[in-house]
Amino acid sequence: MKKKNLSLQILALCVAAGSVPVLASKCTVTVKVKEKFNALKSQLQNLISKLSDEEQQELNEWLVNQEKEFKGDNSQGDNEIIKNIEEKINVLTKKINEQKKQNSPSKDENKELNIAIEQLKKSKQELQNLIDFSADQGIESSKAKEILDSTNIEENSSISEVKEKTNKINEAKQDLQNLIEDTKNKAKNEFDIKKQELKTLIESEKARNIDKSEEQNVLKYYKNVAESSNISEIKSKTKNIEEAINSLTKKINEQENKQEFEQAKQDFEKIKRELQELIATPDAKEVENIDDINKTLNEANIAQDWTISKIQDVSNNLKNAKEQLENKINTTKLQVKQNFEAKKQELETLIESAKSKKVENSEAQNVFDTTNITESSNISDIKSKTKIIEDAIKSLTKKIDEAKSHEVVPPSDEFLKIEEEFQSQKKQIESKLDEICSLNFNKTYSRQLIESNESTKKWINKKVNEVYGDYPGYETKYNYRKAYNERNKEDCKKYINKLKNIYKIVDMYANYLKEVFKYVESKDAKLSGEIKQKIMKEDVLEITKTSRSKIEYLNWSYFERNDFNDEFIAEHKKVFDDSVVKVKKAIFNKIIDNMFEKTSEANVYKIKTFLPDKTTRDEKQLYFDKSLPLFKLFSKVSVNFNTLLGGAKKTKGIYEQDGKLRFEGFIQFYDSEISCYKYFGTANPITIDEITIKAQ
Repeated sequence: MKKKNLSLQILALCVAAGSVPVLASKCTVTVKVKEKFNALKSQLQNLISKLSDEEQQELNEWLVNQEKEFKGDNSQGDNEIIKNIEEKINVLTKKINEQKKQNSPSKDENKELNIAIEQLKKSKQELQNLIDFSADQGIESSKAKEILDSTNIEENSSISEVKEKTNKINEAKQDLQNLIEDTKNKAKNEFDIKKQELKTLIESEKARNIDKSEEQNVLKYYKNVAESSNISEIKSKTKNIEEAINSLTKKINEQENKQEFEQAKQDFEKIKRELQELIATPDAKEVENIDDINKTLNEANIAQDWTISKIQDVSNNLKNAKEQLENKINTTKLQVKQNFEAKKQELETLIESAKSKKVENSEAQNVFDTTNITESSNISDIKSKTKIIEDAIKSLTKKIDEAKSHEVVPPSDEFLKIEEEFQSQKKQIESKLDEICSLNFNKTYSRQLIESNESTKKWINKKVNEVYGDYPGYETKYNYRKAYNERNKEDCKKYINKLKNIYKIVDMYANYLKEVFKYVESKDAKLSGEIKQKIMKEDVLEITKTSRSKIEYLNWSYFERNDFNDEFIAEHKKVFDDSVVKVKKAIFNKIIDNMFEKTSEANVYKIKTFLPDKTTRDEKQLYFDKSLPLFKLFSKVSVNFNTLLGGAKKTKGIYEQDGKLRFEGFIQFYDSEISCYKYFGTANPITIDEITIKAQ
């Protein structure tokens, strides 16, 4: 096809030149010269392929040079090249024919060759027979088959080639024969192993009381294998022995399963009875939340279709329930014992105090001396005696307070300052709580936060009043008011420090809420109610839920010690800081989206954009109107006008159209405070409709 196309191209060029009669004839001759050259070239390449590698390389190089010099224009040079190639063809043809004559075998060689061929055929048949036999015995012989198929007698094969193939066949025969012998030996070994396995199983202790006559007959019948047995026969006998092993194993398992089933039932009844007895003890009646344990016991009744595994599972459930109840009893007993010891120590301290010496305390002393518990005391007994101790404490405390109420000790200037500091700290907390609740969040999407803040105010005030000692139900609790009345300066300072720690927590939370309010409720941001609701839900309410709850129901340990207070603030400040960053990022992205006013042209936007002078064409000199909402809320934001979209591709940048300056490219916004990037126009370049000239 290429030759034909080439001829047509040459002819077309000739016709285009204008001399149709003469040039057409010339073109025809040129085409024929090229065709003759290509035919001779192909003939010569065919002859070269029959020569040695060295001769091929030399002649191929010569032919390549001739092809380079051939012009195809029927010139004198082309005719010389064709003549040279024809001479080479004649020389090589003669040389190859002479080599063929020299290689023709003699009469004696023909006889030897025929004998070698017959031997090859015989060996091939023997190998084929061996392959057929191995197939019947299930032995893999693909390698031998491959050799058999690759050693066929070919025309003009030499004696050495035939003998080499015969040797390959004989080697394959020997390899396959060895494989058959190895397979037979393995089968015999497997037979002996399985026979010994059956014998061992029959004589085992597990099979002592089982009917094994059938298996013994198999062992007796298949005692040995004869040397003449083939592989299939050996495998068949081995299979019969394996079936006997499986049969006897099944009988043993069935007997063991029966024994295991009975044992599982006994274990089940035992643990069930133990759990019933434990639940009935007086201590168990003092333990709370044992409905699940009772449910486990009530559901534990063996059904007819229960398996060993099912019985064992339910037994384990009963064991776990028993352990769970024992742990509950032990834990409860330890707690009430510790409470008893603490109350008794409290009573002893009160009896030995100087305040107690001023009142009648013999009744309390008698309770202390006579109210004791032992290791065998049950929970109910310990609780009862603890109550006696508590009543004695209340009674003696009341006597002390009544006696003290008659003593009036006016506060010194130092204590007046302490009281002033306490009240000041208390008011700071109350003021900060009022500040939290005064933030005018929109109820539509912030109701949950508003209610949470109101509740936080309520419970923090309760904590503050507890510290002060001015809360119902805490009259007997030691607090600031009692410490102040007793003129205990160190304890007063401790209670003031508690208020300072509470204030730090409330102040941290208030600062967080003010920051959220500043951005979410910003009029400059111009956020829709839907967007605000999404931000409040995802970036405020959900991720701060746990931290807000911890502040709302503040545990005393968080403000009792300064180190605990610092840890608490650090932990939850991180949560609130992360929330603020999320809020800012969401609003940052939304404000930027809203900044650009679409026009009737695709990807063309209106936004107040300035250049310092009309001659400047550097996009780095572009800047936005600083009165835009983005710059009011995000003081750290930087803007980069860019024309590179990736690789070498660039946009127009700053250009003039219809008498006004425009910008085409994309814009990068970055706020370092929240580490947030926003790109506008990277997917499709945007155009700013008009740039105003205004010095910055």
